[in-house]
Amino acid sequence: MSSKVAKQWIDELASGETQRRGIKTRLQYFWFKLRPCSKRLKQIIRLGKMRPGMKILDFGAGGGHDSVPLAYMGCEVDALDCSDGVLKNLITYKESVEKYANKKLRINTIVADILDSDLCLDKYDVIFSCGVMEHFLDEKERKKAYKILADSLRKRGGYLICFVPNGTHPFRRRQRMEKLADMT
Repeated sequence: MSSKVAKQWIDELASGETQRRGIKTRLQYFWFKLRPCSKRLKQIIRLGKMRPGMKILDFGAGGGHDSVPLAYMGCEVDALDCSDGVLKNLITYKESVEKYANKKLRINTIVADILDSDLCLDKYDVIFSCGVMEHFLDEKERKKAYKILADSLRKRGGYLICFVPNGTHPFRRRQRMEKLADMT
């Protein structure tokens, strides 16, 4: 069962150019080393108590703006997205960082719709998504997606972190009222 979200995302990407990202010069690599991650990713690292060697799933990985810095810091990252096109951009970005860093980054790309994915049970230390879950307006699909993600977490000490950039989204109000999640 493909999700409505995956179908919409794939249609949207088919209508235009996907984001390209890469490091093309030593100066860009130097800047990457100084500021490898965004404020949001720093929060994810803090909330997930991430450290090198952890197994991470970036759900809705896109072009790798979170996956690449996490792999650079020593995590093993599975980057899942329903779009092959954006994951190709992630691979380009990863390879450009590897070239200048002179080290191999451990990123495995997975092209799949979360509702059709075959994720391993009890595998990940941290699973996170940024700007994905708020698009699951169909409650059955959203619950199924959360169940798949929760089942893929390690049973002891695993963290599921979902960032929803739009604080006025109708689902956010319901989350607050029903205390469905930590709203930090």
